[in-house]
Amino acid sequence: MKKAPLPENEEPRIKLLQDLRILDSELEKTYDDITKLAARICGVPICLVSLVDEDRQWFKSHHGLEARETPRDFAFCAHAILGDEVFEVPDARKDERFSDNPLVTDNPNVIFYAGYPLEMENDLKLGTLCVIDHQPKVLTEDQRDALKSLSSQVITLFKLRRSNYRLQTALENKANMLSTMSHEIRTPLNGVLGMTELLLDTELEPRQKEMLETVRDCGHGLITILNDILDFSKLEIGKVELHAEAFDLPKTIQNSLYLFESNAASKGLSLEYKSLDGTPELVMGDEYRLRQVLQNLISNALKFTEQGGVTVESTGRKVEDGCEVTIKVADTGMGIAKDAQVKLFQSFSQTDASIARKYGGTGLGLAISKNLVELMRGRIEVSSELGKGTTFTIVIPFEKADGLAETTEGEQEEIDVSDLAILVAEDNGVNQVIAKSMLEALGATIDLVEDGQHAVEAARTKSYDLVFMDCHMPGMDGYAATRTIKDDLGNNAPYVVALTASSTEDDQKRCRDAGMDDFMSKPISKKNLRAFFRKFLNSKQAA
Repeated sequence: MKKAPLPENEEPRIKLLQDLRILDSELEKTYDDITKLAARICGVPICLVSLVDEDRQWFKSHHGLEARETPRDFAFCAHAILGDEVFEVPDARKDERFSDNPLVTDNPNVIFYAGYPLEMENDLKLGTLCVIDHQPKVLTEDQRDALKSLSSQVITLFKLRRSNYRLQTALENKANMLSTMSHEIRTPLNGVLGMTELLLDTELEPRQKEMLETVRDCGHGLITILNDILDFSKLEIGKVELHAEAFDLPKTIQNSLYLFESNAASKGLSLEYKSLDGTPELVMGDEYRLRQVLQNLISNALKFTEQGGVTVESTGRKVEDGCEVTIKVADTGMGIAKDAQVKLFQSFSQTDASIARKYGGTGLGLAISKNLVELMRGRIEVSSELGKGTTFTIVIPFEKADGLAETTEGEQEEIDVSDLAILVAEDNGVNQVIAKSMLEALGATIDLVEDGQHAVEAARTKSYDLVFMDCHMPGMDGYAATRTIKDDLGNNAPYVVALTASSTEDDQKRCRDAGMDDFMSKPISKKNLRAFFRKFLNSKQAA
């Protein structure tokens, strides 16, 4: 047996093969269809898309053969990539290069072999499309031509794979950049909104209060834009995951409307929810993402409605293993022209420039809503008439929910946090003032440190119930500090809440992986702190 020599361009060839990120990937029907067709055309039982790696040949598709790889030293394909044409061995038993090859003398009993090199670019041949038989054979000219043509299809798939990877990488880089920008913007924005909220709790003249409320509303508008851009970038790269849990559907819809009551009242608009026959009470699904879609649709409806109001209706019907819920958000606004409706769900798109100038927004809300609804295996539709209004309809299948955990009554009741020992780790001076002021306004007594190392030392010397931990601090960051505290104190470790400007699901996962127990995105507010303490105190009582 003669082992094939290495190609002169072996190093760049292997690099290209590795950069393609195809080795050890899953089987794909598109490749399997090609090998199946090639085997049929050539009248053989075996056809492979074989890639010649450093010390093996690996099969992206293996029609008629169980193995996914064999040693490179035995590979016929290692010889085939040295040439430019079909490499054909009519009877391997009579060829001194292969007569004692284990692939010939034992399974899979390769007697006939023909392979055409898969050249990507610059004479870099990654492997072959090859056909194999257990008896002597010679291909016809038409069969050779067919093998070449099908090899071109394999190369096209390789190039498409590379383009998709580059596109995915570019999208991920963009998402990472946006996440970093979000963090950098949220940090000073937290200061602006936090200080504004603290000022609004002081004695103010009516004009001063009005101006501060404008600052606050503008800040929250900026946060909405940030969240839209981040959500869209995550959807682009498939980083949005659904989290199913049992929830009260009518309550979720009603709570979504509550958020817009003051907005509707300020415009003199009605805001109504109708739970029609068939609406299930409990469903299993991603409540957060459904709420996000509803809030986008309700916000849009109010934005473009000057008279009348917005009505949300829900109904449902039983289907196998659950129910199909239909929710309609109808307004009495300006309506949307037929030719403009086709652009509604396109990213960064609004019906015309004058509307964009008048009402603002990113043009992402409906695109995000459509993607989220489809992620939930549903659909979204629109019907509209100019001058009369618009109705958005979402239809989403939900799994059957067996039950729902009891909720605590009296969400507006006062909370008592005076007995809690609380530590805040935050390096930013403005954020320190905001956190301290808001927590003390709720009746808490806190200790304050400015980096992770001091947080660890404080936790070692005093028994804390709660640590609000900023993730990005100089020296030892919040992640490392949390891991150290949890490792040092074990079951006696405090409950650690990530307090950070980062807000993506990846960031939240990183917090959980570091041992953090909860997550609070900046800018913080007294409302969010109250909600957190209510949940925390209830869980302590239950324990």
